[in-house]
Amino acid sequence: MLFRSSIKQLPDWRGVWQPLDAKGAKAEYAVKPALSQGWTKRFDELKVLADAGKTIPSRTNNCVTRGAPGGMYDPMALIEFYYAPKRVIVADHTGWSRRIYTDGRKHENLVDTFQGDSIGHWENGTLVADTEALDLNNEFLVGLNLGEKSHVVERLFLTEPNTLQIDTTIDAPQSLTAAYSRTTHYRRHQDWMMTEYDCVFDNLDTNRAIVR
Repeated sequence: MLFRSSIKQLPDWRGVWQPLDAKGAKAEYAVKPALSQGWTKRFDELKVLADAGKTIPSRTNNCVTRGAPGGMYDPMALIEFYYAPKRVIVADHTGWSRRIYTDGRKHENLVDTFQGDSIGHWENGTLVADTEALDLNNEFLVGLNLGEKSHVVERLFLTEPNTLQIDTTIDAPQSLTAAYSRTTHYRRHQDWMMTEYDCVFDNLDTNRAIVR
């Protein structure tokens, strides 16, 4: 009963959410972040491919998720939200899920993962998610990885009944010389239903180059 009464105080995020701003690799490479030297060279190489409409060498080509935070604003990133005691769960169309813990706990000393260790809290209808322990190969731009010891803060809130905004700020000392921020808007579809999705094309484990 306590959970049912407290959940009524949270914003209604039911439905399937579709990103509105994500337009593919060319749009992602339209603005250059403040990158370290090695990542600058890689960005320039990938931008040439993106501008030409060619395939970007990304781990998604081998059915491996981009991970957080890039997976949240990927053009195909349909997501749903679920409220549970002490957490908010974000599930995407591929079956991956993020657990954002809202019970006041601290970050754990976890092994780096695709989705990371997310600690959240509510600020007047805005969910603030602080994420660490992210895999160094997670892609914040398609094909461009974060590097080690990255830290992501997201602010998720409704700007109107059927529009969700996510403001993302990334600190990644290996790849970025200054914080990288972006805003993504999602449109709610109340009548959509998530169905099973399996990526099986060229599903191979490959050696991926890491920018140093």
